[in-house]
Amino acid sequence: MFRKFISYTIILLFISIISTLYPDINHIISRANYPLDIVFFEIRNNYLLLTKNANYLKTLENAISKNSKSIYIKNMEFEVSIELIPGIFINEDEKYYYIKSDEKVKKGEISFTKDGILLGFVYDTFKKEKIIQKFGWGNHEIFGVYKNTELLIKESGNGNIIINIPEGLELFKNKENVSILISDSNWFNKNLILKGVVYKKSDTIYYLKPDKINSIVVFFSEFGVK
Repeated sequence: MFRKFISYTIILLFISIISTLYPDINHIISRANYPLDIVFFEIRNNYLLLTKNANYLKTLENAISKNSKSIYIKNMEFEVSIELIPGIFINEDEKYYYIKSDEKVKKGEISFTKDGILLGFVYDTFKKEKIIQKFGWGNHEIFGVYKNTELLIKESGNGNIIINIPEGLELFKNKENVSILISDSNWFNKNLILKGVVYKKSDTIYYLKPDKINSIVVFFSEFGVK
C-alpha cells in the first residue's frame, strides 16, 4: 500500500504542476484526477476506520439504533411512511462527504443529519462507502421557506448555494446565520433544513455557506428526489 501511495503522490504532483502552468486545462484534469482521488480517499478512509476502536464503533451502533426514524414521502396520489437508512460519517473534503452505509443506498438519494440538516445527494458508491456530493456542487433546485416566504434554492455546480428571493423583500441581513425550512412544495413532506451563513449578491440573490456538520449519524431516504 505504501508503494502505491508514493506512486500516486508522484503522479498527482506532476498533474498539479501541469495544471498550474496551463490553467485552461483544469476542467480536463479534474476529470482525469477522479480515479486517483478515489484511491487516495480509500486509503485515507480505511486508515480512519482502522483507528476507530471497538468501543467507538459500538457507540456509533447505539447512536444509529437510538436515532432510527421514519419520513413521509408524498406525490400526487398518496403519502407513505418509510424507514430511513442510517450511515456513519467517516470523512469529508471540499466537495464530498464519505459515509459508511448499507448497499441499498442508491445514487441520487438525499442525505441529511439526524437533526434534519440537508447534506446533499448520493453521487457514487465505492465499495461500502457512499460518496455524497455536498449541496451546492450539483444541479438540483428545491424550494425553501423563510419567514413565511417561499424561496427558490439552486445548486450552482461549483459549491455555491444560490437563494432567490422575491423582488422588494428584505429577508436576510448580510452574513446572517439562518435556518431555512425545506418547503412542502418539494417531494419530501418532512422538516428538513438548510443551515448556514448568507451573503448578499444582489437585491434578489444571496449565497449560503452551510455550517460544518457535527453529526456522527446521517440518514438516507429510500427514494430519490423528483
